[in-house]
Amino acid sequence: MTSGEKTPSDEVIAVVGLGGLGRGIVACCLSRGFAVVGIDLEQSNRERLSDYLPEAAAQCVEAGVIDADDPADWQARLELSADLTSIGRACLVIEAIPEHLPSKQQLLEEIERIVPADVPIGSNTSAFPITALQEGCKHPERIFGMHWSSHGHLTRFMELTPGEQTSPETMALAAAMAGRLGKEPAI
Repeated sequence: MTSGEKTPSDEVIAVVGLGGLGRGIVACCLSRGFAVVGIDLEQSNRERLSDYLPEAAAQCVEAGVIDADDPADWQARLELSADLTSIGRACLVIEAIPEHLPSKQQLLEEIERIVPADVPIGSNTSAFPITALQEGCKHPERIFGMHWSSHGHLTRFMELTPGEQTSPETMALAAAMAGRLGKEPAI
């Protein structure tokens, strides 16, 4: 690696929503060496994630996704918070809150106020068209669908979906990131 080249642990992925799929998404990102900021308003979801990580790590080792000593620094690369402003340094934001269109739209507007305009924002939705999520966004070109399947840390499938305003550059970044996360994306 050359001087100035980033490693995954230098890059932060923010996961907003730490329910069942969110926990798997966080575990996947950690298993691939990324630093993660996990956001959830519910303390119980943050605690469940912390409790779940040893199980997820063991599953990753058993499936051959990682080596046995890889999870040793997972906690050091994980920040949990209820404060959305913690996502400010993310290179990718993944929204994984429950399927309620007004809530997702409001969250995307809040995320846009925090992260720079060039940061892609993936929505883990299976219920809504990405074009509907782009409505009201200042930078709709960076919004895309990033649909994970359960258990996100073990499966290889990922569906990437553009909206009407998603840029080709965003989709190229999304596909590259999916590959870095060990996924075989279907666009």
